[in-house]
Amino acid sequence: MIIKEVPQSKKIFVIKHTMDMCGMGKFMKIWVHREIDSCPQCGNPEDAGHVWICDQMSASEVWDKALLEFSQWMASVQTDPELQSTTIDKLSEWHSGSPTSPKTRT
Repeated sequence: MIIKEVPQSKKIFVIKHTMDMCGMGKFMKIWVHREIDSCPQCGNPEDAGHVWICDQMSASEVWDKALLEFSQWMASVQTDPELQSTTIDKLSEWHSGSPTSPKTRT
């Protein structure tokens, strides 16, 4: 997709999320929209990065569904199978907090 085709609202969301200035607990407390900054799922401090790695069951179900849909999309656009597998493996490792070293070709 060409960036010019992305709606302005999505561009703003990505920028705010990337800068960790979105409506998560951290800023909701600062902006006085919440009394606490904790994640409603797990109780840990909630910032933009936490949303991606929260390990509560409901958050993990959303992650798993999104990863499956991404995998299906990669297959639908005929992404190289090795690239598909590596991408899904690395995203899963990152999400679980247990990254491995990159494989080297021989």
